[in-house]
Amino acid sequence: MSQGLGSDESETALQVETATTAEVAQIYDSRFKIYDEGMNYKILGRTGLKVSELCLGTMTFGENYFNIAVVNQASANEMVARALSAGINFFDTADVYSYGESETVLGQSLKDTGPARDKVIIATKVRGAMSEGATAGTGDVNNVGLSRQHIFSSVEGSLRRLQTDYIDLYQVHGWDVLTPVEEALRALDDLVRQGKVRYIGCSNWAARQLMKALCLSESHDWAGFVSLQAYYSVAQVALAWLLAQPGVTSVIIGANKLTQLEDNLKAAALELSAAEIETLSATTAPRALYPEWMIERQNEGRR
Repeated sequence: MSQGLGSDESETALQVETATTAEVAQIYDSRFKIYDEGMNYKILGRTGLKVSELCLGTMTFGENYFNIAVVNQASANEMVARALSAGINFFDTADVYSYGESETVLGQSLKDTGPARDKVIIATKVRGAMSEGATAGTGDVNNVGLSRQHIFSSVEGSLRRLQTDYIDLYQVHGWDVLTPVEEALRALDDLVRQGKVRYIGCSNWAARQLMKALCLSESHDWAGFVSLQAYYSVAQVALAWLLAQPGVTSVIIGANKLTQLEDNLKAAALELSAAEIETLSATTAPRALYPEWMIERQNEGRR
């Protein structure tokens, strides 16, 4: 999910405990509408950039990535073409997916299907280990993390594999306990100033880490994160519920076959009433932690 401040994905990119109740089934049966190829577009965070409310995630493109990547070039071309025809202009990948193969397949698919470069929004990520040695910690020690060296090296590889001169949204793919956050942020700012990256975002960061980064960026006049990508696992009704949430710009949907993509695309046409959204929200609300539940209990009746 790309959340305005806009996942990783297996089948979809947002990660919430989805309701499996009769209420959800009833909502699906009563409210689902035939997909009419319509697509809504939302502003990404505090930018002027419009992205489709559904984003095609490509973790499944390539092979040998935790048994998730199974989509070859021909199938990827078919999925990308279908996504474009449905109005999707937002595509998400990461350099670590199959050690760059996902980026390579996506880049070739966009070239083969033929959209003008400025008509699509390409998002990718940096931080993961990019070789077996770096993954195992047995060698290639600088080919992982958020050091200036790795960020600069990684962006060049991503640009080459994606067959593009710039990346629309470049996201740090997690926190790096070794690299000072100032070093990573300054490197990202340099990429924006060089024109190799248009916007930056983050994924898999804790709130405290994100706030620290935003404050540092503002105080130093560096480019700041415009999006947060968080992981959830959802189905059509939950996708529609997520799209109705404040602050959610786009939901990343991944697929390993065209029929799965078709199924996810239908979420764009599923409209939920306010009552249905409230029901789903109550069903999926996490249990309050201490001291939140104590504060709520002590203040009952005082509103």
